Amino acid sequence: TIDEHEILDLLNQFNETTTKADALYNTEAHQDLTGDCFWYLDGGRNSKKPKNIFLLQPDNVSLKLGDFTDASDRLVERYEYKVQIDGKTVERTYEPDEIIHIKVPNPANPYRCKSTLEALASTIDTDNYAQEALRNLFRNGMIGDFFLSTEKRATPEQVKNLAAQFRAAYTGVKNFWKVPILYGGIKPEKLMSTGREMQLIELEEWFRNKIMSAFKNTRATLGLDDEVNRATAEASLANWKRSVIVPKMS
Repeated sequence: TIDEHEILDLLNQFNETTTKADALYNTEAHQDLTGDCFWYLDGGRNSKKPKNIFLLQPDNVSLKLGDFTDASDRLVERYEYKVQIDGKTVERTYEPDEIIHIKVPNPANPYRCKSTLEALASTIDTDNYAQEALRNLFRNGMIGDFFLSTEKRATPEQVKNLAAQFRAAYTGVKNFWKVPILYGGIKPEKLMSTGREMQLIELEEWFRNKIMSAFKNTRATLGLDDEVNRATAEASLANWKRSVIVPKMS
C-alpha cells in the first residue's frame, strides 16, 4: 500500500476550493444526471504533472471528433467548454490529454453517455404529473366531489360569477370541510367516486420503486424498513455496499 504520493495529495485536494469528498460527490452526481463527468487536469498538457483538477459542467462540454476516414487521426480532437458565469460567457478549448472523461458506457454512442436520469425521463415526468394532480386535488378541496345543477336558465355571466364566488369560498385546504350554502334553485349533485386519490398514491409508490431500482437502491438503503426485519435490512445494506458502492468507488 502506498500511503504517500503526490497524486494522492492532488486527489485529496482537487483544487483550492474542492476537496476529495466534494469532487467524488459531484463526479457521481454528474454521472447520475448526465452520464458524463469531465475532469480538467490544470497544467497537465503534454504529459506534464497537473497542478489542479477541476470538474467541468458536463452539459456545457462538447466533443470535437477527428476525421474517421483517416486511421492515424485522433478520435477526439479537442473538448470545447462554454458556460455563463455572472452574465458573462466563458469559452475554453482543451486538448485530449487535459481531460479525463469518466462516463457510463452507452452502446448507442461510444463518445457520450446515457445517464440513469435520462433512461428514467418518462417515468420521472409522469411522477411529476401525478404529484401535481395530488397537489391540485388538495388545492381544489371539495370542488372535485360534486357539481352544481339548476332547472332555471342562467346567463353566462351569472354562471361565471357563481363559479368565482364558489371557488373563493370553498376551494383550498383551509376550506376543505366547509359546507356550501346554495340558493336560487341551485343544488349539488354527487359525482361518482373513482378512488382516484388512492390510485394516485399507489402510482406514487410504484414510481418510487421503479426509480429506486434504476439507481440500484433498496428499501433498506432509503430507510424504508417497514416491510423488513433487522436481519434482512442489514443483509440488504451489506449487499448494496458490496455490489453498488464498491464498484462505483473503484
